[in-house]
Amino acid sequence: MMFMSEKQWAQSGIRVSPDTGHKDSGSQSDGVAGGASLNQATRDQVLITKTVQIERKTFHMTLRQNARGRFLRITEDVNGRRDSVILPSTGLVDFRNAINSIVDHSENLSRSETETPESGGQ
Repeated sequence: MMFMSEKQWAQSGIRVSPDTGHKDSGSQSDGVAGGASLNQATRDQVLITKTVQIERKTFHMTLRQNARGRFLRITEDVNGRRDSVILPSTGLVDFRNAINSIVDHSENLSRSETETPESGGQ
């Protein structure tokens, strides 16, 4: 399974920024391993960052690495308030599969809500 396609993202109204270094990464990186930045305060190496704007919320997804291993930090920013979740890289495939399952279920619910009895729904 894959996450939403670019066409699906475009149709959803969700805005995705280009791959850029996260503001908290300590430097202006191009967001990829070749230009990885090193946060001096935490010694985390930023490997890649994606930013997604959904309504009033901004989500920063940053794959990082430090002496303890590789991990994904997902930070939600709502009007200056930030909350983060950290996932070890060993759980990324399971996390992706769970998200994909939820997206599939949501799409199926949306389709069934728009179908009428005449069009084969119910």
